[in-house]
Amino acid sequence: MPIHHVKDLIEYQQPFAPRLLHKDSHSKSMLICLEEQQHIPAHAESNQGFFYVLEGQGTFLSDEGEVNVKAGELVVALSGSTRGFRADRGRLAVLATAVLL
Repeated sequence: MPIHHVKDLIEYQQPFAPRLLHKDSHSKSMLICLEEQQHIPAHAESNQGFFYVLEGQGTFLSDEGEVNVKAGELVVALSGSTRGFRADRGRLAVLATAVLL
C-alpha cells in the first residue's frame, strides 16, 4: 500500500500537467496544481468525482454554475456531471479522486 504525502508533491508547471498518484480498475487519484489563470474547462465525466482543495482558492465549474472553493473544502461531483477548475485567485492545488464505473 503506497502512502503519498500529497502536500509534499505539490508542484506548479507551465503548461499545466496533472500528476497521477494512483490508478486501478475502480478508482483514479490525481494531483491538480494550477497557476493563477490556468484552468481545466468544464467537461462531462461518467465517474463520480471527489475534489479536495489542498491549497489556495479558485472556482469549481459545473453544469450547476460556478462555485468559489478554498483550501479545506471538498467538492463532490456526481456521475455524469460536468466539472472543471479555474485558478483565478492565485495558485490552486486539488486532490482529485474518481470512482470509476
